[in-house]
Amino acid sequence: MPKKKKHTWFAKLITRLLILLVIAGVIAGYFVLDYYRIIPRKAYDASDFYFEEMLSEIDYNHNGIDDYSDIVAGAKADAKKHPTYVEAYYTNAYPPDDEGTNGDVVWRALQHAGYDLKELMDADIKKNPYQYPDAEDPNINFRLVNNQRRFFERHITRIDAPIEEIGSWNAGDIIFYKNGSVAILSNIRNKDGYPYLIHNDGQPVREEDTFERYAQKGIVGHYRWDMKGE
Repeated sequence: MPKKKKHTWFAKLITRLLILLVIAGVIAGYFVLDYYRIIPRKAYDASDFYFEEMLSEIDYNHNGIDDYSDIVAGAKADAKKHPTYVEAYYTNAYPPDDEGTNGDVVWRALQHAGYDLKELMDADIKKNPYQYPDAEDPNINFRLVNNQRRFFERHITRIDAPIEEIGSWNAGDIIFYKNGSVAILSNIRNKDGYPYLIHNDGQPVREEDTFERYAQKGIVGHYRWDMKGE
C-alpha cells in the first residue's frame, strides 16, 4: 500500500512538471513570436497622432503619385515578395526578385519611383572614386550599404531630428544604422507613433514594428530622397 502511494505521488509530480514545462514553452513561444513581430499588432497612421505624412513635391515617374509614397510602395512590394536573404554577386548586377539584402530594398524602392540608383551611383563613383573607398565593381557597388550611405551623404538631404519627435520620421525616409543595416520608413505606425521599418535582415516579417529597437543600435544617417545637390 505505501508503495502505491509513493507511485501516485511521483505521477502527480511528473504531471505538474509537464504542465509547468508546457506553460513555460507557451510563454517562451509568445515572446519569440512577439520579438520577431509575427503576432499582429494594432496599426496606426500619422493622423492618429494629429499630423500628416509629408508628401514629396516631385513625381519623378509621372504616375500621379509623389516620390515618397512611391518609395514606400516599392519597399512594401519587395517586402511582400519576401526575398530570401542572400549575400551574393551577380554578373548582371541585379539579383532575382526572390533574393536580396537590405541594400536591395533601397534600390528596388527607388526604382518603383522611377530612379535608377545603379546609374546614379556609377556616375558619381566614376567622377569621384576617392569618395567611395569600398567601391570595387559596378555590378555590386550600388547594392552595398556603405556605398549607398556615401552617395546619400553627398547628394540627399539629411534630416537631424531627435528620436522622440515622431513627426520628423516620415514615410519613405531612408535610415542607415551603425551595425551596417538600412531601412525604409513605412506609413504604418505603432501605438507610440513610431513608423514601422521595411527592410530585409532575413527576419520573418519584413515590415515590422522595430523602430525603437533598431534606433538603439545607433542611427548614423536619416535621409529624405529629393536629390538636392545634384
